[in-house]
Amino acid sequence: MSLPSFQYAKNTLELYSEIFPLSIATGPETDMTENPNVVVVDDAYFSFGEEPVLGGICLGVALGEMLAIVGPNGAGKTTLLRVISGLLKVRKGNVLVNDRNIHIMRPRERARLISDVSQNPQIPEGFTALEKVLMGRNAHLGPVSY
Repeated sequence: MSLPSFQYAKNTLELYSEIFPLSIATGPETDMTENPNVVVVDDAYFSFGEEPVLGGICLGVALGEMLAIVGPNGAGKTTLLRVISGLLKVRKGNVLVNDRNIHIMRPRERARLISDVSQNPQIPEGFTALEKVLMGRNAHLGPVSY
């Protein structure tokens, strides 16, 4: 990644932090048992066929923590997010959310814990704003809750 791209990403993250401030416990006084990692990717490997895309990825994201995934086109950023969300299954390693392996969860249960906001959502025309919001709440609603 070029320095201008990195600087742009850094500036964007700083701006986001100013608009949406989070209080995150850090430092020696932080007890990690009170703020454990909510998302853990442990030695994750993924490939499309024989083409490796992710190799040995390890990361932990604590409650309230912001994480920026930056890199050049084709580096595997979207693939990593799809692995974390459970849309793609790792060949090796684990992906845990709240200490539970996402690949053994039922889809509805996983949808209650993980959401994705696409840059280019494929939503047909004709839906009201409320209906679009309710689509994102589908996993939390019963079959006749609308």
